[in-house]
This record gives sequence, C-alpha cells and structure tokens, in this order.
Amino acid sequence: MRIRCLALVAALVFSVQAKAQIGLYGTVTSDHFGGIKPPYPYTDSYGYWAVGGSFGIYDDFAHAGPIRLGADLRGNILNSNGHKLNSGLAGVRFVFNPEVIPLRPYAQASVGVGSTNYGTGSNMTTGFQYQILGGLDFTFFPRLDWRVVEIGGGGLHASGTNYPIGTVSTGIVFRLP
Repeated sequence: MRIRCLALVAALVFSVQAKAQIGLYGTVTSDHFGGIKPPYPYTDSYGYWAVGGSFGIYDDFAHAGPIRLGADLRGNILNSNGHKLNSGLAGVRFVFNPEVIPLRPYAQASVGVGSTNYGTGSNMTTGFQYQILGGLDFTFFPRLDWRVVEIGGGGLHASGTNYPIGTVSTGIVFRLP
C-alpha cells in the first residue's frame, strides 16, 4: 500500500513539473514617469519618457485547462537623454493558453524596487514600485514568441510621493522545453 501511495505522489509531482513552462524574455520598453512638480524643468507635462530594455524570466507552474498561473521576475533599465528609471520586480501572472491558436494573452501584478533621477542629474532616488501589466504573446516558431505588446500602469513611491508610471513594450520570448 505504501508503494502505491509513493508511486501516486511521484507521478503527480513529476506530471506537474513536466507541465511547467519557463520563458526568458527581452523587450524594448518605454515608460512614462509622471507627477513631477516644479521646480523641476518640466513645466508642461510634469514627467518624462525613458526608453530602454526589460528582461526577465517567468514560470507558469500551475495549469487548469487553458488557464495557467505563474511567477515572473523582471528588470528594467531605462535611460533616455539622462532620464533614468530602473527597477527590479517580482509578481504573479495569469495566462490564457487556448493551444488551438498561437496567441497567449496574459495579465500580471508585480512589486519590487525602482529608482529614478526624476529626469535630471545623476543622483538616484529609490523606492517601492508596483505595476499591473497585460500583454499578448504570439508564437511564430516552436518555443519562440513575439511579445506583440505589453502595456501597464503603476507607480513608484519615493521621497514620500507616489509617482505614476505608464509602460508599453514589445519583444521576444524564448520558452524552454
């Protein structure tokens, strides 16, 4: 009886691991950092756009039909014309994978640490950052996806103020076997 129970537990553990889907990605990302108040040099928009790259890894470890639940770790390094916005975030993601069409819409919520120079100078201020993101991945080759679009919003809480951040990106995802 113990051998049967052990065999059943082993089968369940190995079947869950076999269904895990790990992906590595890199994107071109543009974030708008807003809420900056004068005397900073932004008298019109009170914010700036920073462009750069995002990179990360995700693991969709739980499956229920076409719905997947996973975790995501990502980093952003954005720097345009001296406007810096960097972050390291971890979050939970939900994916709809219909398997009959090569599209995978997803949504995720992430938290972590972000830093900015408020668009001026070299001094960086660090604080708590959060984001809600949604996107669409398109499989164009086995194990290779185009992240058609990822959009989201969130904020960076630094120096006692919550600064809104909007993001848009596109890139490539490599899914491991």
